[in-house]
Amino acid sequence: MTVQTPTNQNLESLPAICPGQTITVPIGAGNQVSPAIAAGAVRLFATATCFVACGDAPDATANGFPLGTEAPELFGFTDGQKIAVIGRSGGTGTLFVTPAL
Repeated sequence: MTVQTPTNQNLESLPAICPGQTITVPIGAGNQVSPAIAAGAVRLFATATCFVACGDAPDATANGFPLGTEAPELFGFTDGQKIAVIGRSGGTGTLFVTPAL
């Protein structure tokens, strides 16, 4: 069996995942943490500008990794870790975390 890597019109490779069950984490003024995620990669999609952190006991702060609004990101991830999120400038919304299976 041959598996073909998806490409765009310029024949550049595109990231492709087999999505697992999406987890939602509220974005707000306080640090919110997801449950442990069983995946080697995750796709993050935020409805508000925010900061994220990953780890066993992550703490998202305004000095963390910034994530733009409605701009999905794909991250390598350590199986069993969690993702924390905090809104930028008091923003609120939802962080959608989709494990790549």
